[in-house]
Amino acid sequence: MNRQLASSLLDAIADDATIDAAYAWLCQQRRRYPANADIWHLRFHWQSRRPALIAQLRSGNYHFRPQQRLLSANGKPIHLWCAEDALVQKAMAMVLGSALPVSPRCTHVKGQGGLKGALRWLRAKLPQNQFVFRSDVKGYYENIDHTVLLQQLDALVPDKAVLRLLTQVIGRTVESGGIFNVIKKGIGRGSPLSPLLAAIYLKPLDDVMDRAGIAYVRYMDDWVIMTPRRHQLRRGIRLLQQTLQQLTLSTHPDKTWVGKIDRGFTFLGYHHTRAGVTPAKDTIACFRERITQLYEQGAGQARIGVYATRWWRWVCAGLPGTQVLVEQKALTRTTRGLSPAP
Repeated sequence: MNRQLASSLLDAIADDATIDAAYAWLCQQRRRYPANADIWHLRFHWQSRRPALIAQLRSGNYHFRPQQRLLSANGKPIHLWCAEDALVQKAMAMVLGSALPVSPRCTHVKGQGGLKGALRWLRAKLPQNQFVFRSDVKGYYENIDHTVLLQQLDALVPDKAVLRLLTQVIGRTVESGGIFNVIKKGIGRGSPLSPLLAAIYLKPLDDVMDRAGIAYVRYMDDWVIMTPRRHQLRRGIRLLQQTLQQLTLSTHPDKTWVGKIDRGFTFLGYHHTRAGVTPAKDTIACFRERITQLYEQGAGQARIGVYATRWWRWVCAGLPGTQVLVEQKALTRTTRGLSPAP
């Protein structure tokens, strides 16, 4: 990055338009939060708080507060940023997302094609290849090494004030019942910055595959490697394992598959063969399970219909147009027999 970019990063984050866009995003994200949530206090005082927040950011004096450890509706612990901190992190993500280098083979970051872009790339590459290696990282977010990630960011972010903010987000503190714990490994799932940080951390893997000329695509920590020859696949796997070792990561043994493309393989919720693509068995099973849960919870037909429609649109977005009707009939047969609980 050049010197001009270094001086403009913090100004771009604290820009009026960026802050306003981040505020609108925050209000939408937390619109259903309970009445005692701090989002409502921030919204009530926004007109007076907005200029002070912008001034803090521009001066480099903004500091993130500890996260709060809460229990979700299903009883699982979550770490929640306060409303204002989440707003600032969204503004940072909006600016850094276009400023930091992300490999075109990493599709989960906004503007990189998304999940469906990864599927389109895969379908285009299938005819030229014979062998496939599909896997992901075991406990990816939880096992990201702070030292490695901060070294990567130090080389990419010339604005030291922005780098200090990123350091606070990564080495965050979590408060629960008056006890404060400093997180020394892994990144949080609730931050708008997390997808970008996850993309940056595995960029060495993206770069290794590019230099080797291997067909490869990644969505978050799920990836596929395809090659025409078996020895090329072995080389790709060896390079991948070496890179993951340098990043203190490892592949997930239960989600790794190696073999011929003709045998078919699952990637991002779909089953892929040379003949075509269909929803994976696990995808259908999760759909059936969720529909059953809604019935058991006494959900009305309207709510269930909305969920089914959205799910079906998601499935269709990853299918070639000629297969949509075929899969719709198959799905009807699969879900037949589900009925509201008495």
